[in-house]
Amino acid sequence: MECYLGEREGMWETGLTGKGMIDSAAFLGLRYKYMAAIFTSVINKFKEMIDKELTEFKILDENGRAKLPAEAETRNLKNRRKRGGRIG
Repeated sequence: MECYLGEREGMWETGLTGKGMIDSAAFLGLRYKYMAAIFTSVINKFKEMIDKELTEFKILDENGRAKLPAEAETRNLKNRRKRGGRIG
């Protein structure tokens, strides 16, 4: 990953443009990058589970992948109800 090398504030090359939509895309890209690094890290205690789910996801066809968000939402609502959490 990146590291800070002690440059002065005005000298940083961040890749950000100051234009909202372009910067949003850049931040989203960074989120994906760091999320992937954290999930696949050898010190992540859930790495095996994530690797298994990724393998299962890769074999799904387009229709199977399209169903996943709705299934996840249903599962999350059931879990919240069990825990007595707020819904909505």
